[in-house]
Amino acid sequence: MNPRLPYRELADKLDLSVNAVHRRIQEMTRIGVIRAFTAKPTVAVLNGLSTITGGSSRSNDIEKTCLELGSHESTYWVSVAGGNQLYVGGYLRSINDLQGYSRFIKEMREMPDLVSGICPS
Repeated sequence: MNPRLPYRELADKLDLSVNAVHRRIQEMTRIGVIRAFTAKPTVAVLNGLSTITGGSSRSNDIEKTCLELGSHESTYWVSVAGGNQLYVGGYLRSINDLQGYSRFIKEMREMPDLVSGICPS
């Protein structure tokens, strides 16, 4: 939840040594459990909107789909449910960006029946 949390604080929360936390994070990175350390601005910083878009994907490779959807600068999370149902959270600078972002999701992952909504901030 907080990629900037110092190892010391994480070690204290987990009741582990700092070295143990460091080794485990390095191992999770090596085997692909942790794929990246990224920083994405929040809606408050952007003075924008938060959106949730969902629908059924026709993709045969759901992991690749999630990575591709996550590569968009506006995406802050992707969730997969049964039956290839995908839910994508995004930060938008304005309501004018919603159509383009929804089009990206729809075309990227063959999701013809998208539903998008704006979340209150």
